[in-house]
Amino acid sequence: MNFFRNLKKGIWNLVSWFSIVWNDRDWDYCFLYELLKFKLSRMEKYLQKYGHSLDVDKDADSIRKCVVILERLIRDDYAAEDWDRIRLKWGDFEFVDTEDGHTKLTVSGVKTEEENKEYGADVKNCCKNEEDMIQGDLNDLFETMKLHIRRWWD
Repeated sequence: MNFFRNLKKGIWNLVSWFSIVWNDRDWDYCFLYELLKFKLSRMEKYLQKYGHSLDVDKDADSIRKCVVILERLIRDDYAAEDWDRIRLKWGDFEFVDTEDGHTKLTVSGVKTEEENKEYGADVKNCCKNEEDMIQGDLNDLFETMKLHIRRWWD
């Protein structure tokens, strides 16, 4: 009896995980985020349906928090509004080939060296803000996992 139950569950797992495994690649952290999100989402649903510990709701909520953070990390649009403001202020950018065979970044609204410095400062500030938000989410994700992961089991 146990063999057939395990076989059924194993086949169900193969079917459930198929698209995740099929689309998995080894070259980018985003694929790891997808794996974690999928596994944690399944664990959350399992706890909500079958969990019987006294803190099952808290445990499911802490897993949900991790899933939400992973969704933001996967979406990776932390500074989208900032980038839009930069584009509105400075115009579009493009890479153009120079006569000496190099590639140069040009921005339609940047006409002077002073504007170029200001544009650079805006971009640098945007990148820093974006990185700060990403690091904050990574800290929250792994701190939550560190504090709760051993409690997520019945």
